[in-house]
Amino acid sequence: MITDEELMTVARDARSHAYAPYSEYRVGAALLANGTIYRGTNIEIRGAAPIHAEMLATFNAVLDGATDFQRIAVSPSGISGEAPCGQCQYILAEFTTDLRIIEDTPNDESFTEYD
Repeated sequence: MITDEELMTVARDARSHAYAPYSEYRVGAALLANGTIYRGTNIEIRGAAPIHAEMLATFNAVLDGATDFQRIAVSPSGISGEAPCGQCQYILAEFTTDLRIIEDTPNDESFTEYD
């Protein structure tokens, strides 16, 4: 069984791969679906809408055929209490009505859980 701590470790690692040259706001996500962890990170492209970490993790899971989402860990750099955004919540809600959301704190030492 994958623990919350293990899921957050994956999200923190994904954050280190973010491409955020404009905002410098890096986010990593780790989505547990069908017993597998799917990673995502934010990607900013000049002149285009950014891809959010939660979106990429969701799209990776769906691409693999997973639609039974159990938990998502989100690790933003800086301020917490902002992830996932409204758009990401809508995307996640397409595949689940009961998702545990675990969000990192700015010091990477603990996390907050939302239902």
